[in-house]
Amino acid sequence: MKKIRFWLATIAVLLCSVSVSAHDFEVDGIYYNITSETNLTVEVTYEGLHYYSVSNEYTGEVVIPEKVTYNDKNYSVTSIESCAFHSCSGLTSVTIPNSVTSIESYVFSGCSSLTNITIPNSVTSIVDDAFSGCI
Repeated sequence: MKKIRFWLATIAVLLCSVSVSAHDFEVDGIYYNITSETNLTVEVTYEGLHYYSVSNEYTGEVVIPEKVTYNDKNYSVTSIESCAFHSCSGLTSVTIPNSVTSIESYVFSGCSSLTNITIPNSVTSIVDDAFSGCI
């Protein structure tokens, strides 16, 4: 019985020590979630567990690449997740690549310093309130 309690306690400690984040990986200061291992696609996301858990993780000029390499695989960046840049008040410019086809809700909401954004013709879907709170 003591062995079982010891192992259960050990497992509980290990589970509690696992860090949780919203993103699968980060490359050059941009956070990504893998959307398809089969098609090798990713979406841009935010750093923390929730979009509001880390403030201003994106500042200045952000250039999203068409492809990103992670674990020796080349992923195509195809979307920007909801709230990815939410309330990044230091964000001034974003360039979106031709590989992106969708921009989800509240992506740029509250980005009060955003003055320049390049959206390619490949973007066929911009969800409601993607730019809410922008001047």
